Amino acid sequence: MQSEKNRKSLQIALFAAIIIVMTFVPYVGYISYGVLSITTLHLPVLLGGVLLGPAAALILSAVWGVTCLINAFLINPIEGAIFLDPLISVVPRVLVGVVLVLLGLTLMKTKLPLWLRAAIYAGLGTISNTVFVLSAISLFGGETIVPLGDTLQTIISVVISVNGALELGLAVVLVPILTLRLKKLIK
Repeated sequence: MQSEKNRKSLQIALFAAIIIVMTFVPYVGYISYGVLSITTLHLPVLLGGVLLGPAAALILSAVWGVTCLINAFLINPIEGAIFLDPLISVVPRVLVGVVLVLLGLTLMKTKLPLWLRAAIYAGLGTISNTVFVLSAISLFGGETIVPLGDTLQTIISVVISVNGALELGLAVVLVPILTLRLKKLIK
């Protein structure tokens, strides 16, 4: 039993290490081209949650939030300024972890095939991240960091919508595929 706990702890640590590496290697965890800025960091969080369970999802979400905050200090201040506030960088990611815990516990009780549970988990997890981060920006940082006119606000809304759609599509396609492959490796 102790070896099983050790193995699971090691697996969680490996996923956390992947998140850390992806955060700080340019164009891996955060892919920015012009006004588009897409994150891929939700993928190891989602995979870890599907494969290792609800506790792993919460731990990995917290790692994601903390690395987001640290990254904000290290990147271009204009690009990262909004994420210098832990209420915007850390808290939404921890809330995603809570959603993933509840979602994981619910999906475990279903008789759905693993690939479908992974797709649902990935979709709802990604949507919750987008909703929580945008809500936090709106509540705690929006106009105080950069006052926005209506036109600029509309442009930013469109860009965020495109980013969110790309992140959602990426998660719903890749997480089920990777889950099935990694499930075999873990056993």
